[in-house]
Amino acid sequence: MGARIGRYEHKYIISKQDYYRLRHALPRILKLDPHNQFGKTYNVRSIYFDDPFDSAYFEKIDGAFERTKYRMRFYDYSDKVIKLEKKEKIGGITFKTDMLIDRKVVEIALKEPLYLDINYFADPLYKEFVIACKTKRLLPKAIIQYDREAFLLNYEGIRICFDSQIRSCPPLENAFDEQLNTMTMLHEPIYIFEVKYKRFLPNYVREIIEMIDTTQTAFSKYSISRQILSQNHKITR
Repeated sequence: MGARIGRYEHKYIISKQDYYRLRHALPRILKLDPHNQFGKTYNVRSIYFDDPFDSAYFEKIDGAFERTKYRMRFYDYSDKVIKLEKKEKIGGITFKTDMLIDRKVVEIALKEPLYLDINYFADPLYKEFVIACKTKRLLPKAIIQYDREAFLLNYEGIRICFDSQIRSCPPLENAFDEQLNTMTMLHEPIYIFEVKYKRFLPNYVREIIEMIDTTQTAFSKYSISRQILSQNHKITR
């Protein structure tokens, strides 16, 4: 088995004006993600899991050198493509493992993860997740959704994303409902600008990013969501 290759993920909070500047320049060197049909954004909705001690939340808040989180993700409110994802961060490098699951698994995980059948899928990631649910008592903690516009470059896995309309709600059982009652996480017009690549970011890409006056941020959709959803009671250790 070859060495596992991670990627760098840089995040920036930008204005709508900066978005337009970048959006105008990026198509010169990158291709629009095929999911952005007819130039429109696509919706991403994720269910995040954590243990009773909120370990994933505090690992992020504390800036732990190594941290792990699990989520289930689907697109445009559809159950046609649903992914179980594990994200690990070691230092400044992110590793992501994923697999396809079905709606039945999502519905069970939202009600009671302890009831997940470890033999339902043979994929090691699924079995690892089920074991974590049963031993660490992972539970759904938040649903987060946003609209995404992405650009790709067939070099070093370069992917550049603009996320907007970022909203959140508690882990409700009707997770596929387009009309979920969600709360705004960032007041518009604000975008999360993400730059992802494996080892090297070419200068001609960096030059476009440097067109705007912004600095990298450690923004975490999951952490901000938990803080907003817990406004009436502070998350404690």
